[in-house]
Amino acid sequence: MNRWGRKIFHFLFAHGWRKIIALVLAVIIYATIYGMKQSTTVVQDIILEISAEDGLILDPATNQKQVKVSIMVSGDPNLLATLKPTDFEAKVSVRESDFSSDGVYKVNVSPADISFRGNARLNVVKVRDNSVVFINAQRRIRQGVALDWKISGKLSKDYQWGNISCEPVQLYFEGAEKALQNLRVTPLEIALTPEITQSFEKTLNVTVMHGDESVYLVSADGQTRKADSVPVKVTVEILPADALEETISGVEIRIKPDPSSKYIVKSDVKTVELVVKGAPSKIDLLLKNLNNIEVFPDVSAVADKRGTHSVPLKYSLPVDVKVQKITPERVNVTISEGR
Repeated sequence: MNRWGRKIFHFLFAHGWRKIIALVLAVIIYATIYGMKQSTTVVQDIILEISAEDGLILDPATNQKQVKVSIMVSGDPNLLATLKPTDFEAKVSVRESDFSSDGVYKVNVSPADISFRGNARLNVVKVRDNSVVFINAQRRIRQGVALDWKISGKLSKDYQWGNISCEPVQLYFEGAEKALQNLRVTPLEIALTPEITQSFEKTLNVTVMHGDESVYLVSADGQTRKADSVPVKVTVEILPADALEETISGVEIRIKPDPSSKYIVKSDVKTVELVVKGAPSKIDLLLKNLNNIEVFPDVSAVADKRGTHSVPLKYSLPVDVKVQKITPERVNVTISEGR
């Protein structure tokens, strides 16, 4: 090893403990001098911005209320003298793990939640006022609401409504749990008139009543949007009305005279009872015009035979009405010469 090498080796390793002591003393002196240049101050009324993780929603009152914190900071005295609350940004997020009780969440505000907006070096020593804040929040849930409907107006007597279907069948909403408990969807109002004779489709709007800005409608593709009125396609099936059955008593038996016959026909029964069936409007019309009903004995097989005979009854009614039963079905007629 040459002479210069030996000198360098001796400088680095000889009396090493002295050099270590000297280095420590130098650091202490530097820190003392730097600390003498540092100072502390309290900055008050810094607005704390409160947010919530995806599974939670802040109560509207929490969103409107400004929570302010005070902090102690250290740094250059000249800079500290100029600090304002707006020079700092304070943010905390409410998490499920912060739950305390009955919808209240306890959130700790730490120096890590406070940041200086400028470029200078400042140290947030601690949060003084409101280092712990209690925040009202609710769970965010998704809920389905089945659609209901009501009928107004009437069809004519000859028609009735059958199956009613809606598309979508139910609506889905997302929002704060308590808000969804109070959510109401107005029934679809389906108006019917006597002029309607066929099935039809119609788009109707349902009104969503919730009174909470946190409530959103969830569309079929999973997207959410604000909605106070939602269009719904409604299909209404229109069917012929069930045939009405009616009993008509005291229908007179009519004897149809044959001008070419020399015989007179008389029946031992004067009236019959009919059970008829047909569309409600046709039955109504028949009851108002009983003269349209003809009941007579069928004497075609005994027309030229004097004496008493048992014969069936025949009848004639409007084509849209059917006879279900006639009582009696047969009568006794007496045929005698009269001309």
